[in-house]
Amino acid sequence: MRINLVKLFFKLAIDSKVVNRSKNVALIVGIVLNAINQWEALFTLNLSGIDWVKFLLTFMVPYLVSTYSSVMAKLTFQVGEIAPINAILRCKKCSNKVIHINKGEIVPECDQCPTTKWIIIEKGVSRAKSFEDNKESMAFFAEYNPAPVFRFDYQGTVLMSNPAANEFFSSDIVGVDVHTLAREFVSVKFNEVIDKGQIRSFVEKIGNKTMRFEFRGIPMLGVCQVYGADISEVLEARLDNIRLSTAIEQSSNSIMITNTKGNIMFVNKAFENVTGYTKNEAMGKNPRFLKTDHLPNEAYENLWKTIAKGDVWKGEFHNMKKDGTTYWEEATISPIKNEDGETINYMAVKEDVTAQKEIKNELNSMALFAMLNPEPVFRFNPEGVVIKSNPAANESFGKDSIVGLHIIDLLPKCSDLDIESVIKNAAIETAEENVGERIYRLLMRGLPELNVLQVYGSDITARKKAEEEIRVKNEHIAQSIRYASRIQDAVLPPKSKIEDLVPEHFIFFRPRDIVSGDFYWMARNNNKLIISAVDCTGHGVPGAFMSMLGISFLNEIASKNNEEPANEILNKLRVIVKSTLSSSGTDARDGMDMALCVIDYDSMKMQYAGANNPLYFIRNKELNVIKADKMPIGHHLREKASFTNHEFEIKKGDVFYIFSDGYVDQFGGDRGRKFSSKGFKELVLSIHDKPMATQYEIIAETFDNWKGEQSQIDDVLIIGGKI
Repeated sequence: MRINLVKLFFKLAIDSKVVNRSKNVALIVGIVLNAINQWEALFTLNLSGIDWVKFLLTFMVPYLVSTYSSVMAKLTFQVGEIAPINAILRCKKCSNKVIHINKGEIVPECDQCPTTKWIIIEKGVSRAKSFEDNKESMAFFAEYNPAPVFRFDYQGTVLMSNPAANEFFSSDIVGVDVHTLAREFVSVKFNEVIDKGQIRSFVEKIGNKTMRFEFRGIPMLGVCQVYGADISEVLEARLDNIRLSTAIEQSSNSIMITNTKGNIMFVNKAFENVTGYTKNEAMGKNPRFLKTDHLPNEAYENLWKTIAKGDVWKGEFHNMKKDGTTYWEEATISPIKNEDGETINYMAVKEDVTAQKEIKNELNSMALFAMLNPEPVFRFNPEGVVIKSNPAANESFGKDSIVGLHIIDLLPKCSDLDIESVIKNAAIETAEENVGERIYRLLMRGLPELNVLQVYGSDITARKKAEEEIRVKNEHIAQSIRYASRIQDAVLPPKSKIEDLVPEHFIFFRPRDIVSGDFYWMARNNNKLIISAVDCTGHGVPGAFMSMLGISFLNEIASKNNEEPANEILNKLRVIVKSTLSSSGTDARDGMDMALCVIDYDSMKMQYAGANNPLYFIRNKELNVIKADKMPIGHHLREKASFTNHEFEIKKGDVFYIFSDGYVDQFGGDRGRKFSSKGFKELVLSIHDKPMATQYEIIAETFDNWKGEQSQIDDVLIIGGKI
């Protein structure tokens, strides 16, 4: 114990907290003492006048005193305080009393000297109770334990044993060398086990029993305590489990074990081979993830009712493998019960019977194959000769029986079919064949397991006639729409007139369909030009009808008075459109968006009015956006009494653009987004100083590249002009 105390003292003395505290104390005290005793030599840096021994001692002595004080404080427990650690204590006064105390317990008085302090002689040792009374210790230790328990000392001599140990070894083993009791003790270093309180164990067969011995060093008592346990039955049960699991794992039948909720807990290798699912993929799932819709739900309900009662269920499943192919399996599902008769698991033993069922089905295949099918069904062998046919097939070909006829005689269009290859590869081929006045669609499927080509026929005569009628009607409609397109092109301003009115210009016009809901319109009075880009509600045929109305209405307004300001043209057009649409009972949302400019070359001024569509005007490489009124040419809940008329001076070289929203709203690019107004502004600003023909090409190419494989969502119209 003194050795332990010395070791503990020095261990605490080099603890980082103790060292840091002692250094701080030594530094402060040393500086103060030297400042008092040698201040003159120190402050004048007179090294020869410094007493170096005294200098060092003024630091060393406080350090040692502080260290001793700190360590003793840590080694001393006061009576009545709460123990901060597990420890073995010795009375400081009488030096006889030794106690063990656990962390959190109140430090007691010494029963021999109540005013004492306790000195720690060993830290970190936890014990359930004192072992002073060996007789009491022996009773506590194992007197009535049904398993062998004994103790031995450093030399391996048995000091104590309980009745169970004596009975197991057939004699009183006190005083016996433990090496004679079990061979494995030979390799054990008793000193190391006891002094370090180690725990060891080994298994050894003694007589007809397999014993597990676990032993533990008790340094306080200088002994090693041994606990023995007969594990013969455990090992045998383990061997039985190993044999059973090996048999299950190597079984050619699929074996699955689930819990009582039906979730999979185990599958064997055969299950993986049959289903294609690995054990990890199947674990935790319900077996229904394999099922198809072939069996009714009642079959599965009957299964659960049977096994829930604790009975064995037998039946068939039609399941699907991981690769999508289906298979049949016969299954036996049995409850697994515990010792109390409670069901704890279910085990399913399943056999793949797909091949057997196919053979069985083939025996009766004619009945299942198609005897009562109202459509033709027949089979060819690899040589192309019919070997089976149903009544519908015979009737379709006008024969009592087509068995024995060759494919060339029955299906001339299939004469080049490689029957052997189709059968071998289980391929599927389709064809259409005229049989008399009927048209049949034939689905031909290779069945390699039967070495035949099976043909399923469907009478599609009525459908073919209907398709032809639809094709003819569609062609008529397409012709009408193409004719309407020519009419629409005819009412648009001719190219020669446009070039005469606006020498430097381009018109990018890309209808979504054959006819368009966008249109452009121009008129001239002396040296004044009216030009407009219009976007009607809808596109295709509905939009085209609206565009024809718009052109007609604008021509009517211009013919009466083409001196109208830009906003008045829009106002009058709105009145006509609203009146016309209201009387026709059309959707109130029908109407037009447009941008209209009036260019006066005499006064070099431009007027602009817009219904939702703005004007882009560029001068000196600066783009100005003249905003439109937020209302259409048509009905609107918040319409203003008049459209706004914007008038401003123009100069030679100014560039302007009016357009519909089809370009900016087109989806495309890497992320499938709209081209956007921002993108269009950047585009026209970057090309406005180029020739108009070049601008047209760039705008067209940019649109096509942006759209890519996306569908065009709307009609597109852009008019660019240069003053």
